[in-house]
Amino acid sequence: YTTHNTQTHTPTATPATSPQPRTVGAVSVTKLPSGLTVITSPNTASSTVSLTIPGGSLAELPSESGASLAARFLAFTSARGRSTLKTRRDLEDAGATTFTGHAREGLTMGYTCSPEYAEELLTTLSQKTLYEPWDVSSAISQSSLLGTSMSTSPLLTLQDGIYSASYGPDTVAGRSVYGSPSPSSVQDYYERVGSNAGVLSATGVDHASFVSAASSAFGESSASGSTPPQPTFNAGDYRLSADCAQAHIAVTFPAPSLAAGLVMKAHFDSGPFSGYSAAGLAGFYAVGDDGKELWTSVQEYVSGAAASADLKAAKAAAKAAVMFGTESSYDLAMLLGAHGKGPEDVCKDIDAVKDVVVKGGSVAKVGKVDGVGGSRDL
Repeated sequence: YTTHNTQTHTPTATPATSPQPRTVGAVSVTKLPSGLTVITSPNTASSTVSLTIPGGSLAELPSESGASLAARFLAFTSARGRSTLKTRRDLEDAGATTFTGHAREGLTMGYTCSPEYAEELLTTLSQKTLYEPWDVSSAISQSSLLGTSMSTSPLLTLQDGIYSASYGPDTVAGRSVYGSPSPSSVQDYYERVGSNAGVLSATGVDHASFVSAASSAFGESSASGSTPPQPTFNAGDYRLSADCAQAHIAVTFPAPSLAAGLVMKAHFDSGPFSGYSAAGLAGFYAVGDDGKELWTSVQEYVSGAAASADLKAAKAAAKAAVMFGTESSYDLAMLLGAHGKGPEDVCKDIDAVKDVVVKGGSVAKVGKVDGVGGSRDL
């Protein structure tokens, strides 16, 4: 822009081509004796408190298929001295909104509220559920509804199929997160995974005060759970022909780190398709009316532009996404919980990425996929 005064018009310096992360205040990290990691940032108008428990569907036993998705909905249910109704009323009286999340790597639950209630509401996260039959039944029903939504949505089916193609359908990482768990399997799963040492992230709070409150709420006993090992990427294929209007294709590559995944996503977003990243993975989605034509476009992209990344531009775009993607209290708390560090350090990790390797990808395809090849054709 131009600075105006009464005598001259002096242009200011042009914006940097490589975006710098906005200042969010000092990010502080403390690991409690229990193993719980507490990470906070003070400078947000509202507070978001998020608890991430490692495990997810990777921690399911063969008899527990679908239990991790159902366990997500056991957050904020009956605990010792507090019913589900009272928990929800306490949250409502504080003006808090709650959220839960599920991934193959872990479970997330938390709330956003005015900063003065951030510590007071910690017990809604720390107190263990009593597994009341109606709470468990409701959790299974809600997870079943998500499974029904998946079965009627080509995109959701494709997202689930990505893991089958990338890790193999018979592996714990590759099988569907949707299942029909029994009440006992949900309880067994949550009892085991709930003991894992997780990450408690919070925004808009004083670190020392919040750590003290977290120590009181969660206790000091050491966590007894174990985090499942990371799966091994194995470029494969997933195919589901369905009577729908379009072909949906996802091509996925291994991402050696979260930062590398962000850079790869930014690189794919600069192309003709939509990029995505998850823990250990990055790739792109393609959708079109003609499966064969779409597949030809995918092959040309993978062998051409996708394989010759402009690393500098991809890093700049990835840092911009971090910078602008943490404007809200919620988004910042999610980043703190996922990376265990603040935006400035995430951007440093992005700067440290040396290369984007786009080869040996897996292929998932759903819908009108006649004429669509597989991973060996890339």
